[in-house]
Amino acid sequence: MSRSTRHSADVRNYNLAQAHFKKIKPVKSSAWPANTRPLHPKRGAYPQYKLIQREGGEYYDIVLYETIMGRHYAQAEDGSYTSYYNNHNTALSRDFLYDTLRRNWANEITDTNGKQVVVHIGFSDTKHYCVDPTDGQKFSTRIVLVQPQTDQDKWRIDTARSHEAKFYTKVSTEEDKQVRAQLRQRLETLVAMAALRLPQMAHDADPQRWKGEPFSSWPSNAKRKFERMRGLCDLRVVLEDAWTDEARTSFFDAAQHVYDTLLSKRAYAEVRGAWDSTFADACNKMIDGITEKDFTQSFMRFLIDRSGNNTQRGRKYLPQFSAPGEWPRTGVFAE
Repeated sequence: MSRSTRHSADVRNYNLAQAHFKKIKPVKSSAWPANTRPLHPKRGAYPQYKLIQREGGEYYDIVLYETIMGRHYAQAEDGSYTSYYNNHNTALSRDFLYDTLRRNWANEITDTNGKQVVVHIGFSDTKHYCVDPTDGQKFSTRIVLVQPQTDQDKWRIDTARSHEAKFYTKVSTEEDKQVRAQLRQRLETLVAMAALRLPQMAHDADPQRWKGEPFSSWPSNAKRKFERMRGLCDLRVVLEDAWTDEARTSFFDAAQHVYDTLLSKRAYAEVRGAWDSTFADACNKMIDGITEKDFTQSFMRFLIDRSGNNTQRGRKYLPQFSAPGEWPRTGVFAE
């Protein structure tokens, strides 16, 4: 299924927005004011994609439904161009931002010092938004591009006059680390006891492709079995040494599940998209490669996660206008 925004006009800057506004004739309809032009050639099917001229052409708003996704100002006296941007956590807004404004969540732009920086376009409903003084409209990001030194130079971002919303990633506090360290100390004996069964776990191994493939869909029966096993693996019972037959069985079932998952992930990484027979061969080769250290680390992580103590209650603010690769790939939040 193709994106509905892929045929919308390219209005990535002020000049293209102005050219599109002059090219498209006014729509003879009360639904389309004189200062508004459709951005999609099928304006009847996509009336929500709009280009609006403000103040006689001083700036243009690029609108998705009722949200101003972008705003381009005419060239200033110093030769710079100023643009404002918004984003929303929906597929349509991301497609509109890319196809119409040629922007993404993360955009690499050269700054005035010749270095590559990443400019992120987030949401205006966060704490660290910027305001356009013309009308008080909130935006996530302001990009000011300055005049290049020569015709061959690309336009460069002036980070001192631009704005990027603040984002953060979650980190563990000292209290979080201390709680996990104490729990790890109490679990060491139990994990070592489970590791003694490694030969038996290797014999009973049941690796599956869906256990090793990232973002795979689990079969419904396997998912029910896993949830039941997690529910029975009660750490309070285990840590208080109040073992029952059911608790003991579920504990070693959890150990077997961790072993099978570790084996499946390594085999999948070896064969990737190969056929099941190749995957089975890879599993047989990987069994001898899973050491006691590998298993104990994985099982310890599983048990700590099961206890609910694998939390990160601290936050670390990420640098604005960062270098490429400086931000983490996941776990980024807006305040």
